[in-house]
Amino acid sequence: MITETFPYNTFTEYKYTVIFARQAVNDPTDPAGVTRKWQWLYARHKERTTFETAGGRIEPGETPFECAERELREETGAEKFYLHPAFDFTVHRNGISKGNGQVYLADVEKFGELDPAYEMAEVKAFDTFPEALTYPEILPVLFAEMQRWLARNTPDEYWDLLDANRNPLGITHKRGDPKPPGTYHTVVRAWVMNAKGEFISTRRCLTKLGSPGMWEITSGSAAAGETSRQAAAREVKEETGVILPPECIEAAELFRTVREENAFWDNWLFRHDFDLTDFVPQKGETMDAKTATLQDIAYMVETGYFVREELKILKNKLVK
Repeated sequence: MITETFPYNTFTEYKYTVIFARQAVNDPTDPAGVTRKWQWLYARHKERTTFETAGGRIEPGETPFECAERELREETGAEKFYLHPAFDFTVHRNGISKGNGQVYLADVEKFGELDPAYEMAEVKAFDTFPEALTYPEILPVLFAEMQRWLARNTPDEYWDLLDANRNPLGITHKRGDPKPPGTYHTVVRAWVMNAKGEFISTRRCLTKLGSPGMWEITSGSAAAGETSRQAAAREVKEETGVILPPECIEAAELFRTVREENAFWDNWLFRHDFDLTDFVPQKGETMDAKTATLQDIAYMVETGYFVREELKILKNKLVK
């Protein structure tokens, strides 16, 4: 049996999905209980003594993503999770294909009880993968590729952590590591508007963690030591190639801040007559850009082409 991996969406037809699910837990080596780490979740079938990832055969009429959502819920009891497509794979024996599949990453925040109507007897967490694997010729290959995929899609980036009142904690956190409970960091959204009332909208790369291929308003996390305003201007330059003049940055308006589950989201309005002929995509981040009015954005949100978080801004009419 030979397992090979390929970039996401290499194939046009898929037979299986595999989901590598993980959860953030307290690191037992830290007596203060502050440090967090990732553990991987594997399930044991009722008729086996070995463990496997969530996953299975795609049912008629299902997309691979829909199959991954269903299998994750059924086989781990996950109720609240974030699911992201990662890469493709194929399995063949003696030159005969057993079918193509897609591999997903799932960050699980909340679990319910396993439904006894389904196949799995229990779910356990491991630091890597268990020795007793149901598919020992397949899962180690996919797990190794998942590690490489995560490394490629989680660049070294550090944030200043804050408490619930936005006071600095004096802690620098590396992106991709689980954050200590009750801590936050600053995320910015940069609304760049020209004299016609049009905004710069960028499209996320298909390999990007979170809403791949979706359109959005330029956004990103503030780096350690960086102010929110500086971060917003930097994100515009990095993700679009548009350089905001100093007077524009100085006149920027912070028109909305929202504290969400793990971050403070700052929305900045920059008034600048940009030229999208200057657009330069950022490798691994953006793949396209266009102008969009608020009405355009509202339509894209409703039709499923725009990142859902933007809908909150539009419904509350916070950009005028």
